Amino acid sequence: MLEIKPKINIKLPEIHFQSAPLVFSPVQDEDDELINAIVDDVTEKDDDWQLTEHPDPNELEEYWKSVESDIRSDPEWVWLNDRA
Repeated sequence: MLEIKPKINIKLPEIHFQSAPLVFSPVQDEDDELINAIVDDVTEKDDDWQLTEHPDPNELEEYWKSVESDIRSDPEWVWLNDRA
C-alpha cells in the first residue's frame, strides 16, 4: 500500500533583536461612552463610606430593591424564572 508522508516546509522570517528601548505611543483619548460614563460617575459622586461592624439591614434591603428595580426596567434583561 502506498503511504504519503507530507513534508511541510515553512520558512519563517528571522527575528533580529535590537538593543534600542521599546517606546510606546502616547495614549489616545477615546470618545468611548462606557469610559466616559465611568469617569463621570466616579468624579460626580463623593462616596465616603463608613464601615461598621453591623450593617443596617433596612439600608441593605433598600439598596437591593433599587438594584432589582434598575434591572427590571432594563429592556434587554432576560429573566429565567417566573418571579420576575
